[in-house]
Amino acid sequence: MNFAPVCIAIASMAAGLAISALWHARRNGRARYLNARHRLESASENLRAHSEALDRFLFRPGVPKSLRTFLLTASDLFETPGFASFLAARPPAGEDDAADIWEDLQSLYTQDAEAYDLFLQALFTGISSCLLRWPETAPARPATVAPTQDYIRRELAATARAIREHQAVGWPGLMPV
Repeated sequence: MNFAPVCIAIASMAAGLAISALWHARRNGRARYLNARHRLESASENLRAHSEALDRFLFRPGVPKSLRTFLLTASDLFETPGFASFLAARPPAGEDDAADIWEDLQSLYTQDAEAYDLFLQALFTGISSCLLRWPETAPARPATVAPTQDYIRRELAATARAIREHQAVGWPGLMPV
């Protein structure tokens, strides 16, 4: 009995399966690469917008010092992976976590609406670039953001609480504020 045709058939099936497996692995690897590239490009765009809004806000006359300090501190922390994970966990924030910032922000809104918009733009582009930069924070990224008063207050409170946590324990690689 001649087993040569059977061996050839089995070898060709094995080769076909190996080629198919390699093709799928390459396709999945490319998809992961493209996803990571898109995520990092989006983070870069948001970081650029954050920097521009921050510059325009900080050098605007009549802006309260507390809001400048808050944004500068948050901006420094946005570059820290530990802060991104903490922010992604959405720590429970109480009303008092950002009460002073909220009051100053509401006062700024009545005095200078453009400065108010710059503050929100700097805050939200900073938060989004922070969450986009680190892959472990992917589940925390909202698909869309509706900047309602409740959402703004919740994000301010969460960021203020995260800043206080940092001041208490610190994160590696970042100087205490």
